[in-house]
Amino acid sequence: MAEAQAAHRRAVENRAVDAEIEDNRDMRKWMRRGQRMAFCLAVLFLVAGVWLTLEGHPAVGGIALGTTVVSLAAVFVAGRVPSRKTEEPDHDA
Repeated sequence: MAEAQAAHRRAVENRAVDAEIEDNRDMRKWMRRGQRMAFCLAVLFLVAGVWLTLEGHPAVGGIALGTTVVSLAAVFVAGRVPSRKTEEPDHDA
């Protein structure tokens, strides 16, 4: 009886691990797709900003270039800062 329970428990744990591995694989796929899309958009806005600047619209081109560069910098900085999972307790009370 105990051997059957142990075998069942191991089988359930193996299925849970397999499901988690599959979920992680899917998540990585979605993250890669998002990074590719973000890269394409960033290149598009950089090219548009340069083109607008060269075509005689320096203000609009500068805005497109500036916002793209600032956005990319913010994403990289935010990616390096560890996120807080829990809120700190309120010490004022």
